[in-house]
Amino acid sequence: MAIQAETAPTQRQLRYLRVLAARTGTTFTYPASRAKASGEIRRLRAISPAPRVTHEDTDPVIYATAVQPEEVDGYGSSATWRVKQPSRPASRPRRAVRDTVELARYTAAGEERVLRLDRAGALAQISDRPSAGRGRCYVVERDVEDDDPGAIDALLSEYVGQARQLDQVPMAAAAVREILGAGATDA
Repeated sequence: MAIQAETAPTQRQLRYLRVLAARTGTTFTYPASRAKASGEIRRLRAISPAPRVTHEDTDPVIYATAVQPEEVDGYGSSATWRVKQPSRPASRPRRAVRDTVELARYTAAGEERVLRLDRAGALAQISDRPSAGRGRCYVVERDVEDDDPGAIDALLSEYVGQARQLDQVPMAAAAVREILGAGATDA
């Protein structure tokens, strides 16, 4: 045992090897004897020290999706985007009605009603309104292409026929339930 203790590297040699390895930026093989430890020390002392890298010398890692300082005004909870994103309209913009044509009149539940065609650009909308101007209005058909009068006439004929048969507005919830209920019993 005494022979191994004499040949084993000292704690001082091992500490110095670790310091030299850190200073030069290299590694070393753990020496088996004092002589080998001295050889490693000489080898590491011959290597010039690695340049010291400070925090100021390195470029910070910047992610492409990271918020940049020039994009934000303020700090913490009061921070806001410097460039405002265009806001979307809250609802679909209304089209200006250019032309209104009365298509048909009918009476349901003692109230006279009017079917109108409202043109806005290339498309039109058919609506069911009370003739007196007060009361519930219904959209019968949206985005109607009014270049086919036969299709519009067929729609009006069917709609007015249902209104007379039901004696109420065919677009009203009660009429729709009645139509759906009658269709279910027919099947």
